[in-house]
Amino acid sequence: LAARPIGENGLRGAILLKEGTYYLDEPLRMTASGIVLRGESKEKTVLVKRGVDRGAVIYIEGADDRTFGDATDLKIDYLPVGTKSFEVASVEGLQVGQMVLVEQQPVARPRGRDVEVTEELKRQLGPGNIRIGWDRTITAIEGNRVTLDDALTMGLGLRPVVLKPYTWAGRIDECGVEHLTIVSDYDEAYPLDENHAWTGVWINNAEDCWVRQVDFRQLAGSAVAVQREARRVTVSDCQSFDPVSEMAGSRRRTFFTLGQHTLFLSCYSEHGQHDFSAGINAPGPNAFVQCDSYLSTGFSGSTGSWACGLLFDI
Repeated sequence: LAARPIGENGLRGAILLKEGTYYLDEPLRMTASGIVLRGESKEKTVLVKRGVDRGAVIYIEGADDRTFGDATDLKIDYLPVGTKSFEVASVEGLQVGQMVLVEQQPVARPRGRDVEVTEELKRQLGPGNIRIGWDRTITAIEGNRVTLDDALTMGLGLRPVVLKPYTWAGRIDECGVEHLTIVSDYDEAYPLDENHAWTGVWINNAEDCWVRQVDFRQLAGSAVAVQREARRVTVSDCQSFDPVSEMAGSRRRTFFTLGQHTLFLSCYSEHGQHDFSAGINAPGPNAFVQCDSYLSTGFSGSTGSWACGLLFDI
């Protein structure tokens, strides 16, 4: 299917897995845009991942070949959360429709026993001292003022901030997984076995993708894991049951994102640890809407430092 041309709707087509149980000794990898993997229904089409690798059952993953142009500084004293427009040092080489990364720069941490820990140093090395970037598109340029397609999810100004234009030939889009069940096989002699599939669907280097009406069973990590270089992903009407793992860190983060513009809608999780969660420095916005958990062993929310623009609704 990847060899077919992309249609006007952005899709190449769908692969329909008819009713039955399909055993996988290797993961499925979707590396081209416009491909949908579809079952007849969650009850009729089942994928069973065998083997002892701790990876994913399905990878939706483009190439990590993003190329950045020259960065320009933001000319700001302070930008409040929700800002979409600001001035930059130079608009040379920028144009409407261009993809850019707005990135807060870290401050070098001084080393040595003789460094005086002043209040200013504490401020510089505080919670805002992390590298975090918002993936946006330029919608307008007026003089040196640039307007983006969506707001920034935290206040900026304490650290240096740059705008970096980029091109990304290998990022894929319009890929989906739907209407099936994903199961991880495991060694039933060990109820906390972890030498099996950890993730149902892994998404990275991709945008405008989705997972819908998929059930997940017996995974150790996440039903769906949206990685840092993914954006505009929708996960809807998915359910996770019977996770198999130890109760320790990085396990059972059932519906999980490190990315931005992720929507988890009407999802359900049983026996998770962090059923609906965002990881460290997830730039957001990310939303969990009308989701429900049962017998969770931990909290839903940010599982690492400084996840921004995180919404839980109903």
